[in-house]
Amino acid sequence: MRKNLTYKQQQFIKYYLLTGFNATKAVLLSKYVVSNYNSAKSIGHENLTKLYIKEAIVGEMKAGGMTVGWAANVLKEMIDAGVDKNAVASDSLKGLELLFRLHNLL
Repeated sequence: MRKNLTYKQQQFIKYYLLTGFNATKAVLLSKYVVSNYNSAKSIGHENLTKLYIKEAIVGEMKAGGMTVGWAANVLKEMIDAGVDKNAVASDSLKGLELLFRLHNLL
């Protein structure tokens, strides 16, 4: 049974994806009322432990074309691109690592 997301949780998911998978920033940008950075960090971590929120994040990623197959293709392209694009490649590889972790593949 899929649990309905609250408005705050929907906003968290939106900003989690927009901030490059930064849960703390996502909480700060969402409608959560927090007193400090550590509270935001705690709420972000708690949200990511909820299976229905993780499923919603994966659903949004898939809807945007960010599938495991897509990630594998990007990874292959980055490896093929070589060292001359080191800064860009490292950023992309970190994003792919996060994507694989989100899918519980790492």
